[in-house]
Amino acid sequence: MAFQDTYRLSVHAVITNDEQQVLQIKATYDDGRWGLPGGSLEPGETVHEALIRECLEELGCGVKVCYMIADRERSKARQCISSVVVL
Repeated sequence: MAFQDTYRLSVHAVITNDEQQVLQIKATYDDGRWGLPGGSLEPGETVHEALIRECLEELGCGVKVCYMIADRERSKARQCISSVVVL
């Protein structure tokens, strides 16, 4: 078994309204689960650039990135996945 040294980096936005309700979107693939807008980084892209691009693609509007609130890393079936959640 060879070691797979690959990572998929992703970002997700936590967007709230004045009543502190969190915006979620319904996926158009797999089983259509609800989740936060976001996705994978392109090569050479920063987390901020990726989040702005993903929100524009998924929501059709620009966003202002305020700050990062969490990061995590997990292993799954020989693939390491790192996620960054940005508000």
